[in-house]
Amino acid sequence: FLLDYYCNCSPNTILYYIHTSMILRHTLLLLSLLIHLIQAAEGRIQQAEATIAAEEEEAEEEEYVRVLVGFHDRQQEKDYVRRQRMQPRTAGGKPKTKISYEFKKTEAVAMEVTRSELEEMKKDSKKFSYIEEDILVPVAGGSSATPIMNVTTFQEQIEETHRQLFEFRSYGIELTQAHRTINPDPDWDQECGVYACVVDSGVYLGNADVPYSRGDGYVDGKNFGEAEGQEWWNPRRTDHGTQVAGIMIARGGNDRGIRGVIPHGPQRSNVCLRVAKVVADGEGAALISSLLQASEWCAEEAGDKPVVINLSFAVDFETSPERAIYDRLYEQEGALIVAAAGNLGSTKYMYPAAHDSVISVASVNAGSQHSSFSNYNDKVELAAPGEDIETLQAQTNDVSKSSGTSLATPFVAGLAARIWTAAPRCSNKDVRQALRDTARQLGNLDNIPNRKYGYGLIRARDAHDLLVTSGCNSKAPTTSPSAAPSAIPSVAPSAEPSLTPTIRCLDHLESCLIDGDCCEGFRCTRLTENLDDSLACRRELPVESRPRLAALDGNKCRGGYGGGCKS
Repeated sequence: FLLDYYCNCSPNTILYYIHTSMILRHTLLLLSLLIHLIQAAEGRIQQAEATIAAEEEEAEEEEYVRVLVGFHDRQQEKDYVRRQRMQPRTAGGKPKTKISYEFKKTEAVAMEVTRSELEEMKKDSKKFSYIEEDILVPVAGGSSATPIMNVTTFQEQIEETHRQLFEFRSYGIELTQAHRTINPDPDWDQECGVYACVVDSGVYLGNADVPYSRGDGYVDGKNFGEAEGQEWWNPRRTDHGTQVAGIMIARGGNDRGIRGVIPHGPQRSNVCLRVAKVVADGEGAALISSLLQASEWCAEEAGDKPVVINLSFAVDFETSPERAIYDRLYEQEGALIVAAAGNLGSTKYMYPAAHDSVISVASVNAGSQHSSFSNYNDKVELAAPGEDIETLQAQTNDVSKSSGTSLATPFVAGLAARIWTAAPRCSNKDVRQALRDTARQLGNLDNIPNRKYGYGLIRARDAHDLLVTSGCNSKAPTTSPSAAPSAIPSVAPSAEPSLTPTIRCLDHLESCLIDGDCCEGFRCTRLTENLDDSLACRRELPVESRPRLAALDGNKCRGGYGGGCKS
């Protein structure tokens, strides 16, 4: 109407203006809507960026830290654990704390906490007796093995054929009297008289020299900590546990592999094996909480039977729950705990070996001399072979040679278990004292125990004879008796080594170490000048009438007397 009034336009022109104005109006509306949408999108992008940044910041704050938390009493521990299970979660939906394990032998838990929660716990530290890091404990050497039989070439296949004709016999077998007969008590449980527990990286049961197999009733295992979900019976990328176990339980007498200190399998030895895998595949250390948890499990598995726990680990740091747990396992559960003295070649205390309730084992070589890498201090209790020791490998049937107090430890642990089968009614303290009393004194004989060898080199048969013949609470006789017996008998050195009345002399062809082991008229000697031949008691013969051993490889008898050599 206005257009018609002012411009005197035709109807078509009026309609054109009307349509144009409507189009402009709709265009402006669309532009306004588009601007609004762009602004909204920018706001949402900024909000999303802020949210992502906040989540990243929160994620950094929520990084979990592994700690050991001690309490003043068991009820306080239970109340705390119950509250943590009902706790509110973080903005990311994660719990502020995760309880990994509640220790049975002390008032403590292993747990994971966010850093923010850890700071809050430290502010209220009076509620706790301690809050400490759950540290990693490395294995005590022996993991870097040098293979001495590995089949990859035709020449090595020939050597493998020779290998089937004999087994490697470590010098440690005779040095520790592991070759001597020790029979289990026939009146004791013949299924599992004693338990030997290897806390390590797992044991490869597929090795032909391991006389245990899953499901046979003589072996069982469990994974702990970082090794959860892995195969304790089939460790990968780590040989350490298999090396340790090989020294203890390798079959022997099968013309292959090696012989352990508990040979011939569980049916004859009466020793059942427990494997606690605490070292994850491809790793070389375990959390201290895993070691403690595994040690408790070992004692539970044995029940009221004797148990020896092998811990081939060493770290120069002590955590608060360790002492309480090992003390209670030793004093209350009757467990015998054996650990490595360490491979720093220094006087440092290494744990768990430095605890009073644990037997600390140092290493010696084939000449019974202190290994340069072995730690030495007043916590060392016994010495055992740990230098250039033949043992088993995981994932193969090969034999390797390694060194470390890790490998000395299973000599003591394995022989302690074997001795215990002959005197199962004796306590862990009786067995420990017998090992001390009968050890072959080395080093400074005016100061026993001394820092390098402790009470000396373990002598299995002597300890066995002392326990079986003289009784559980017996002491080895001293050359200088005192008016009042002490808890740790002192042995005054004499010009000639004295034998306890219960140890018989060795007859013809029985393995020995020194002339004093043999009966009158015999000498401890090798049949030839070949150093690989075993020492045995023999009558002295004129040189021209001494027999000679045939050599498998043309220049030396690889198996030693009674091994690959047949004449």
